[in-house]
Amino acid sequence: MARQRQVWPGAAAWLLGLAWLAGQQAPTWGQGLEGPEDFGRWQASPSHCQLQRSSPSEPSGLRRTCHSVRLEQQLPGLLSLRLNESGSDSHLVSQQLTLAGVLKAGSRAMACRDGRCQPHWPLLLQVSAMAERGFSPQAGLSQLPQARLARGDCRLDAEGGRCQLDDNDGLHWQVDVTW
Repeated sequence: MARQRQVWPGAAAWLLGLAWLAGQQAPTWGQGLEGPEDFGRWQASPSHCQLQRSSPSEPSGLRRTCHSVRLEQQLPGLLSLRLNESGSDSHLVSQQLTLAGVLKAGSRAMACRDGRCQPHWPLLLQVSAMAERGFSPQAGLSQLPQARLARGDCRLDAEGGRCQLDDNDGLHWQVDVTW
């Protein structure tokens, strides 16, 4: 029996719950922060970025590349890793994969000021959710994000990073990036 893919329409509510959870596990105000803000982003254009998706029935899987990487911090301890790709479908110009989670013990929140952040390497991210979306200029709109639960880890440092996770559809994801 083929397993149907489920797209969770309540993703926004779930991510808000994740934000609350991160707030419960986040460092207290001022710990690991150099400025008055605790939110913002850090972005890089990687020299190498590869995403691989595989499953037990398709071990060779699908490989894609990305052209930009962004870390976004909504609250200290809550982090998302956003990978922007060129579209792999003929009707999509761009695609985006976002991994969200909380920093593991031993990682410090990024230092942010005026919406720009500087990571305190290494960052160890416990991934608990992911989302994919695409943009098609022919349709004049972007796809709604397809959010789903995930379980895995990312380790990011000054040279790059690696993420390995499994989603609730039984797919295995691996991201390798070098800044």
